[in-house]
Amino acid sequence: MKWEQVREQYPEQWVLVEAISAYSKNSIRFLEEISVISNFPESTRHGKNTKNFI
Repeated sequence: MKWEQVREQYPEQWVLVEAISAYSKNSIRFLEEISVISNFPESTRHGKNTKNFI
C-alpha cells in the first residue's frame, strides 16, 4: 500500500505502519510499500496502544 492510499483509507487518524519495501538516500528513509498494523481514530488512544508494539 502506498502512503496516499493509507491517507485515503484512514483520513485524520493516527496509523501504525510497517515498511514492506524501503530504501535510504542521503540519510533519509523512503517507504515505498507499507502495511497498516493498526489505526487510531482518537489520538488519545495512540500513545497507550503503541506501547504494545515496541
